Amino acid sequence: MRPASLRLSLLVALFATACSPRAKESSKPAESVPAKASASAAAPVRPATNLKIAPNDLLFGKAPQDKIISAKLATALDTYIAGNLAECERILRAIIAEFPREAPPHVALARFLYVQKKFPETESELLTAAKLKPAAYIYVDLGTLYAEALDRAVEAVDYFNKAALLDPRHAGTHYALGQLYTRLDQPDAALPELAKAAELSPHIAAPFIVRARAYLQLKKPNEALKECDEALRREPGNRIAFEIMADIYNATGEDKAAREYYEKAVYATPPDAGAWTKLGMFHQSRGQWADADAAYAKALDLRADSSLVLNNRAALSLATGADLPRAISWARDAVRLKPGNADFLDTLGELLHRQGEHAAARTQLEAALAVVPDYPSAKFHLAQTLQALGQSPAAADQLRAALASKAAFPERAAAEKLLTQLSSPGVPSAR
Repeated sequence: MRPASLRLSLLVALFATACSPRAKESSKPAESVPAKASASAAAPVRPATNLKIAPNDLLFGKAPQDKIISAKLATALDTYIAGNLAECERILRAIIAEFPREAPPHVALARFLYVQKKFPETESELLTAAKLKPAAYIYVDLGTLYAEALDRAVEAVDYFNKAALLDPRHAGTHYALGQLYTRLDQPDAALPELAKAAELSPHIAAPFIVRARAYLQLKKPNEALKECDEALRREPGNRIAFEIMADIYNATGEDKAAREYYEKAVYATPPDAGAWTKLGMFHQSRGQWADADAAYAKALDLRADSSLVLNNRAALSLATGADLPRAISWARDAVRLKPGNADFLDTLGELLHRQGEHAAARTQLEAALAVVPDYPSAKFHLAQTLQALGQSPAAADQLRAALASKAAFPERAAAEKLLTQLSSPGVPSAR
């Protein structure tokens, strides 16, 4: 779920759109949102929107009925801003009861329900609106719902294409299609849609950001950098462009440029935990422990419940040996927040082993292997723990299993050395 402030700004845009039943639709596509630092994390829910309009930009239709609906929707928006969600929903449903044949109230309710993650009800309201009055913005909302919330990509493409047929010059439609094709790893299909979006809304950075990602899928980093430059020409402080450029330089070993752009990303406005997380991961991968810890501390200031940052900050103590009790506390919090994450369980298990709490370490490491059986690093750490518990034969079994894995793991040489040690006659178990 997104931060409440961002969800609020999106809903402002959503109600504003629905308050303009006779107004021409904006061609502005929604800005993309930085991905989470964890590759395994689920993508955040994106409220369906193809417009960004502030409350004072409300456009009213000319018909008296349009003005009545607009005023009532504006009241619903005011109650949402005030934090009264139940009253907001009651007002929206009352508008629908009064004007059952008008599409905009159904769209407004659908967008409200979307933010509440009530996706089946969202779908029902949008389908009703589409039957009452087919419109490109409604089809874009349906496409977004199917693409982002319901994982029904075929239907999403169908509705985005319907929107494009109704309004070929709706930039948000082409942007949404390009974004979806990029998510489906179809960059060749994405690029022309994003080019059309950029042509129709030449001052918007978002299409260039997604084009950069599409070029990365095509393994064309230089083209991706050019797209980021175009995005920055339109929005000089665009954090996502900075992060993509930093990632490219990081992957090509250009550390100075990578650090420069990661640091630009963290100082972009508004502050973002994900950007600080990436900077921390960059420093951690270079063995710059103090800089990594400082970046993770900033990330936690912005988002205290980031399981990834808690885990990574805890893992720093495995390298430095510093403050194991505090590191174990962070690792426990990470596991509490994401109990089925094998990496987090492995981190906690290894820290407990280092602390001498071998029985507790064994529990965590076995839990990690229950989630990901072919996890050679966890098997190596479990072998160390079993050796410390005086169970050398079981430790040797874990080492053989780890070494038999085709997966690469950084402890392979250490595992071979420990297995040789355990296989030597008369070698006592470590305590």
